[in-house]
Amino acid sequence: MNRLYYVQTRLKEDFYLLANGQEIPCISVEYEDDHNMLDAMKVVLAFRKINKSDKVIIRYEDNLFGQGVLNFKFDSENITNIPDLKI
Repeated sequence: MNRLYYVQTRLKEDFYLLANGQEIPCISVEYEDDHNMLDAMKVVLAFRKINKSDKVIIRYEDNLFGQGVLNFKFDSENITNIPDLKI
């Protein structure tokens, strides 16, 4: 699968926020195109606002790099000052 096509059309479907026993789908992904100058991808994810939780997990069901399901764990104190996205 073409990387750019995947990022522009399907990447949002592969991210979830796990908190308070809920699985919340990603509502927006912003991809920063590096024009293949870096061996990395930069994305900004947006999820609907949730009630405070002790732990938050961002789950990525990888369909691009072949790594399977990746879970990124965060303590709530590390993400409490993130600004809201108004859409």
